[in-house]
Amino acid sequence: MAPITLRTSLFSGALVASFLLATAARGVESASAPPPDPGVRGRVSATSASPLARASVFAFEVAHATVIKVVTGQDGAFHFDRLPAGVYKLIAFKPGFEPGVVLLSRAAAEALQFVELRLAAERRDEAHRGDDFWAVRDEIPADVLRDLEGIRLADLALSPSATNGPTAQDLHAFHTAVRAMTGVEDVGGGSAAQLAGGGIGMEGRIGSLRLGVTGDFWHLAGNPEGAVGAGPQGQAANLAVSMTGSGEGQFDVTTISHRLLAEDELRNDDTSADFERYRVSWSQPFGERSRSRFSAQYTSQSNFLRPAAMGSESRALNLEGTYHVELSDRSSLETGLRYRERDGGFRSLAARPGAGFDDQQRALELFGKGGWQLQPSVLVEYGLYTQLRDGSLALAPQGGMVVQLGDRWQAMASASQRLDRGQTAPLDAFTPVRFANVGQDPAGHACQDLEQHCYRVLLSRQGDDDSTLFAVGAVHRELAEALHLYFDDDILNHLESLYLVQGDQLPEVQVVVERRVAPRVLARLESSYAKGGGGILYAVDDKPYQNRVSYLVTSLDTRFQRSSTGVFLAFHHLAQGVEPLAVGAAAPPPMELERLQLMLSQDLNVLMRLAADWAVHLNFEVSRGALPFALQNASNDEVRRRVTGGLSVKF
Repeated sequence: MAPITLRTSLFSGALVASFLLATAARGVESASAPPPDPGVRGRVSATSASPLARASVFAFEVAHATVIKVVTGQDGAFHFDRLPAGVYKLIAFKPGFEPGVVLLSRAAAEALQFVELRLAAERRDEAHRGDDFWAVRDEIPADVLRDLEGIRLADLALSPSATNGPTAQDLHAFHTAVRAMTGVEDVGGGSAAQLAGGGIGMEGRIGSLRLGVTGDFWHLAGNPEGAVGAGPQGQAANLAVSMTGSGEGQFDVTTISHRLLAEDELRNDDTSADFERYRVSWSQPFGERSRSRFSAQYTSQSNFLRPAAMGSESRALNLEGTYHVELSDRSSLETGLRYRERDGGFRSLAARPGAGFDDQQRALELFGKGGWQLQPSVLVEYGLYTQLRDGSLALAPQGGMVVQLGDRWQAMASASQRLDRGQTAPLDAFTPVRFANVGQDPAGHACQDLEQHCYRVLLSRQGDDDSTLFAVGAVHRELAEALHLYFDDDILNHLESLYLVQGDQLPEVQVVVERRVAPRVLARLESSYAKGGGGILYAVDDKPYQNRVSYLVTSLDTRFQRSSTGVFLAFHHLAQGVEPLAVGAAAPPPMELERLQLMLSQDLNVLMRLAADWAVHLNFEVSRGALPFALQNASNDEVRRRVTGGLSVKF
């Protein structure tokens, strides 16, 4: 009968939650008083209805595996402020009680919902071993489970007399993840290079300070100098440190450093590719409704992007400050001031022939964005971006609307149009921008402040649980600034990128489909296709060329939840070329790159009970096409291979 008692307590929480959700919805509609702040409110209590203070409540977003944690007050109440739309698992836990799990679906961040969770007392005797802490292990995500185990172990370490001593949360240890990888890469022309790398992630608390550190490092070593088929060599590293104080002020530091050198050309420094970026940011809340943020970023690159007939060396400084305030329950406003300075750049971007590399440009930009809840299901967005530079002024009004179409469907449309006055020329010829599809960018941030105009529409549907998601979107943009568009967060694949210039028009279609194809198999398909160009650039021969670009990016991510197996398959096709506009000029050969990637991961904890979470990772890649540092004797049609493997552990 003990297992029945456990299941009844879990399911009763879900039934009570459903009843109270419906009751709360009717209450909000009929009440004349101002509604409470939006979000998810609730109460954690024992089966005897007595409130449980200092219980941990986790909101685990199923689709993207993000976790938010709060702690209940003396009355057992908790509050998650403005949880975005999605499907969540709410997990409540307090030492001495069984965890409670409730599935919650949210249609919008502005929705108000109430959830009641009742926890049964933990039973550890031999006669009821099925009712202990591990009985609901399969229902709790691994990230949350590690937190619960840490809280539980810390509570067991406390002496019974230490009731006024440190809490279990104070004794909660650091979470650490370590990864080690090694492999080999075929760079073409009969040349191979050894790959070795790893990463570390750590988060925890020191007193009232929350600290997080992540980092990755890769080393690429070619054959010894002078050997037949000597290959390139290089290294790449990134490090991010995040600190959050008791006042919720957050300080972040990020550094990225890449260097690649062709082994055949070791004696010529101009053939090396270097990229460094340093970023510092600080954000601080002011009261309950406002928050400010300041950031400073310095970027330096040399030949990092090398299409045919182009070379570059530049340094850029970006200073930005923003202020966000919730004016009311229905409206918000964000304003910001940004200063940009660029020294050097791509000569091919010069607005006039013969321009040098050492031109220094500065710009002062002021922008504002706001939102107003016109109706419970209609959100109106508006904004204005201004840029003052070299006597010229650019204004870019922005507007949009988000409409909730029933319980599951949502539609969004946005537009911006830049109006220039005075003589304008491209600024910051090396602005690295990460490609984002509709799945990574559901809020509509695909349009940056670099476009002459940008129009976007999006239609999405979220299923009743994590098994169904459909989104299709289209965006059309014309660039007012030049940028470097890269497609992969893998620091070794940043050279796989496209070079976009002022005047390029780029229509794009994006699709995301997520379905549960079997009871314990979840698959997610993402695909984006774009083709365009039309911007004018000048090569080193001072002759004009018209830019042409296209890309197809498709990925399929499948998770076998029963065996904790992950299979990720991705295909990238990038193409860039130029058409000569001058009489007698010859077109350089276009750059075309194709890459197929297969990644496998297996959690070893399903095979054996380990003290920490161990996993094995395998990565297979084949690619073909022009790379910035392909060897002279390597054919663009030659297939290159990369194979890496390694282990990771979380504890």
